[in-house]
Amino acid sequence: MSTGFIWIAAIIILGGVIATVGDRIGTKVGKARLSLFKLRPRNTATLITILTGMVISFSTLGVLLAFDKRLRDGIFEIGRVQRLLELRRQDLTETRQQLETTTKAKTQVEQELTQAREEQKAQQIEAQRQQAAAQKRLKEINQSLRAALTKQIQTQAQLNRTRGQLERVSAQYRQAQAQLNTVTGQARRLRQEIQQNQKELQALVAQRNQLKTRISQQDREIAKLDAEIQRRDRSIAQREALLKDLEKEAIALARNLQLLRQGNLALVRGQVLAARVVRIVRPSAARQAIEEILREANRNAMNQTQPGVEKISQRVVKISEKQVEQLIEQIDDGRDYFVRILAANNYVVGESSVQVFADVALNQQVFKPGEVLSRIEANPAVMTTREVRQRIDLLLEAAKFSAQRAGVLDENLLIADNRIQTLIRFFEQLQSYDRPLELKAIAAQNIYTAGPIAVELLAIQNGQVIFSTQQSVPQPTEQGAESREQGAEEQRSREQGAEEQRSRKQGAESGE
Repeated sequence: MSTGFIWIAAIIILGGVIATVGDRIGTKVGKARLSLFKLRPRNTATLITILTGMVISFSTLGVLLAFDKRLRDGIFEIGRVQRLLELRRQDLTETRQQLETTTKAKTQVEQELTQAREEQKAQQIEAQRQQAAAQKRLKEINQSLRAALTKQIQTQAQLNRTRGQLERVSAQYRQAQAQLNTVTGQARRLRQEIQQNQKELQALVAQRNQLKTRISQQDREIAKLDAEIQRRDRSIAQREALLKDLEKEAIALARNLQLLRQGNLALVRGQVLAARVVRIVRPSAARQAIEEILREANRNAMNQTQPGVEKISQRVVKISEKQVEQLIEQIDDGRDYFVRILAANNYVVGESSVQVFADVALNQQVFKPGEVLSRIEANPAVMTTREVRQRIDLLLEAAKFSAQRAGVLDENLLIADNRIQTLIRFFEQLQSYDRPLELKAIAAQNIYTAGPIAVELLAIQNGQVIFSTQQSVPQPTEQGAESREQGAEEQRSREQGAEEQRSRKQGAESGE
């Protein structure tokens, strides 16, 4: 027999017993004609019956609430469950928007890839055409050069023959003077033709050299085109790699979207399961410290993936022995380290194995007391209560963003003595002030990598502190803060990031 039937039978029996007892008591009271609170005996018996019914209802509800934890959770935590459901719906909406953005980016990258390939093909065809034309022109010039050389050889042979004839008739000078003059004229003309041919040959040689120069220039241009093609190939490869990464991210987002739709996502990738600051003085104690952190991570993972299991008898977190050895080597030098155990992937309720990895950071000082984390202008005289609250939220979000950017890994933000009354008092003082002010968030104490982010809020006018969240506050120092800001552009980006976080926070509050 199941436990539910046992409870139902027990409740029925208990109700019957209490009803019987109440009826007996009412009967006896009626027969004895007792009177309570100056009521008539009949009314007294009725009152006893009513009280008996109330005892039955109260005992039934008490038994159910005492022995059924799920009923208690359903009655007393229904509001928290509804708020959590609304937050999950908002996360689902954001995930859908991210998926749409990723799909648009993928489409754009594919279009750019297609266009780049078409341009590459066109450039290759144009380069091949220019190279073929240059080779054809060079071939024609070489043919002209060979023809000119042949003509020069023929002319030189003819000149040699003419000189031989001149030598043969030189003895007959007197007898063949007219013939000699004729031959001399022919020799002069032949010399002129040789000079003309030499000039043409020089012009052809110069043209050949010019064409060689042009060919060299074209070769250099072709080399540049090849380099451009290689650069485009690398760009295409990078875009293809980016496209693959976007596809992987789209798959992961789709899986997260499916898990969010199912409503059973227990752990998200990168979620901190355990965090602790450790200092290892003796190397033999390093493994023990790591095991304690892993046990804490195992408890938290079990509570998230297997809710309702009170006794933790198995180890669900998985980490390789090599990672543990590397972690021990990192932290066994006697310095303070901030060790975090994070989930390696997304996990749903019911998972029996959670892959984790360790993140180690030297727990060093990031901010000194009095260093400015963020600043903002405000004019309460012309601002509504909502706008004043928004400026304070923006100041706090900017301080948190600045601390995380500087290296603080903890996300907890502590304001002054961490009491809501202190922040309310500062808000009321700011709201009642009627002049423009500069609001600053400064470090209230030494802030380390492990956090927390402890800040004090100051209201300053003309360099003087008008009021703050604490009467005695560290003097704000500009050194360190200015080195982290690095100009007005970075400050604007920081405030923009804080504004986005504040908008998401307000969206969550409105959902609640």
